Amino acid sequence: MKKLMLSKKIGICDDKKKYIELNSINYHSIKNNNYDNMNGIKLDFDCYDEKIVFHISKIINSIIKYYNFDTSKYLFYVDDYNYKDIVYLNELAEIITASSINDIDKRYSYIYDYMSARLDNLFNDYNLCDFKNNICCRKRCLLEKLKREILVYGCCYTKGKVCKYLDKKHCSINCLPCKFFTCNYLKKKGYKYEPSDFAIINYFFNNKQKRIIRDSLFTDKKDIINLLIKNKSRFKI
Repeated sequence: MKKLMLSKKIGICDDKKKYIELNSINYHSIKNNNYDNMNGIKLDFDCYDEKIVFHISKIINSIIKYYNFDTSKYLFYVDDYNYKDIVYLNELAEIITASSINDIDKRYSYIYDYMSARLDNLFNDYNLCDFKNNICCRKRCLLEKLKREILVYGCCYTKGKVCKYLDKKHCSINCLPCKFFTCNYLKKKGYKYEPSDFAIINYFFNNKQKRIIRDSLFTDKKDIINLLIKNKSRFKI
């Protein structure tokens, strides 16, 4: 099992460790305080979860925008973080990075690639599908009923044929909805991922966009990005 590591980009702070104490300010007081001499932002919370990630993201994005921080020159800075907080802290870093991308197409593409890589890591690092001899745990029980050459394709073999986008055991179109898919066998074991399980998706996408991310199976990345842009809400960042 691969150990999660804290991202190097996990706060906003310069090499002199000058920072803003976020626990001493709130979202509405940013413009009423003199932070002009500060060069970064330090995170100091007792614990992290999705709710806190949302709260911190709004504060940091407001400070970045108001003081015109150059996010390419600053790093997140966190003291005494707990191992269980790493997932949320890393996702916070990705939210801030995505927020700094003004072009909506490029921003959505960045989020798409991040989530694609994250799901790959979740399934591969923890071997959720438990592949043995190129056959997953769900298909092994069918070895006496179906041809082996069919079973090795796993979930990419549907409706009597292999997915046309499968190339050398890899998805040639990087279809994120397909990566969210989990078979009933895994669901019974408690493994199931929904777009709404991830803070970065909840932060940037509305419910209709989440359904697109979940349901647009066998669809090219470019087409999914276009659908997400078309269904963008003006209330989302």
